[in-house]
Amino acid sequence: METLTINKTKNTPLVDFNSNGQLTLEGRAICEDPLKFFSPLVRWVSDLNVESVKLIIKLDYLNTSSTKMLNELIKTIDANMKIGQKAIHWYFEKHDEDMLELGQIIEEQILTTDFLFHEMVEENFIY
Repeated sequence: METLTINKTKNTPLVDFNSNGQLTLEGRAICEDPLKFFSPLVRWVSDLNVESVKLIIKLDYLNTSSTKMLNELIKTIDANMKIGQKAIHWYFEKHDEDMLELGQIIEEQILTTDFLFHEMVEENFIY
């Protein structure tokens, strides 16, 4: 399985999915066509077969349709029985209640994946 890398744009996040299970989404997800953007990511994680996955999510903003696709991506990881340990690291800016709440809503829907929250001070948040 090859690494999946997509450079970030002003509307789409950086994607760095390494075949060793280190996965990163970073930036902003306000995709014009979230299905087109996220579908290859969902397919990629559904085929992943590793001992452990660490998904780092550092998104400063998601629109509604990108949120739905991110949720599908996370559920696909959660359901993938070819992955041993699974952990999602959800980063959010201090005082960004919306991103914290979104992470909490997603956390409630997963069954086999550890979900960790990391509060970041704004000047240290990487976009």
